Amino acid sequence: NDIIKAMRDLGISERVYQDAYAQVTNWKMFTPEAFANRLNRLTGVSAESIRAALESVAEVSGHHVYPDTAAGFETLKNAGHELYILSWGDTAWQLKKIKHSGLMPFCKEVLSVSQLKADYLKTWAPAGTKVVLIDDKPAELKAVHDSGQGIALIRMRRAGAKYSDQDTPDGMAEATSMPDVLSIIETMG
Repeated sequence: NDIIKAMRDLGISERVYQDAYAQVTNWKMFTPEAFANRLNRLTGVSAESIRAALESVAEVSGHHVYPDTAAGFETLKNAGHELYILSWGDTAWQLKKIKHSGLMPFCKEVLSVSQLKADYLKTWAPAGTKVVLIDDKPAELKAVHDSGQGIALIRMRRAGAKYSDQDTPDGMAEATSMPDVLSIIETMG
C-alpha cells in the first residue's frame, strides 16, 4: 500500500498507521486532516508532513484501480448505462483520488457523500430508475438492502482486498472481477 510506504518514509510504522486509521475511521468519515492530526499526536511527526504525503499518494491513485476496471466502465458506458461513482468520505479527498483514477471519462458524475450510502440513495435515485450498486463492503450493501429501496446489489469481492475475508450477505450477487460484473448486469436485463 502506497500510503503505508509514504508513512514508513516519514518514520511511522505500519502498526501505528493501522491503529490510527482504525481509530479515525471506525464508521466515521476519513479526512486527511483528522488522520494527520491523530498520527501527529501518536508520533510527533508534523501533521503538515503527513498531509503532504497523503496528497502525493492521492495524486498517483490511478495505479490503485484494478486493471480491468476502466475497460469494464467503458463497456458499461458504451452499452448505454449511466455510471456514477458514489464515494463515502471527505469530498475533497475522494474527488482528488477519483480524478487521478482514470475513471472520470466514463462517469456521468462523482457523488461524494458524508452520510451512509443507504441514506443518500433514499433521496438520490428517481422513482422508476433501475439502480445497481457495486460495492466491496458487505456492511454497506446490507444497509442498502435493509433500506428496502429495491436497488440491485453486486458485491465486488476481489482476492486479497480489504473486505475479502467477510462473507457476502445472503441473496446478493458476488463478482470477483469486472467481467463478472458485466455478466451479472447482463442477466439483470
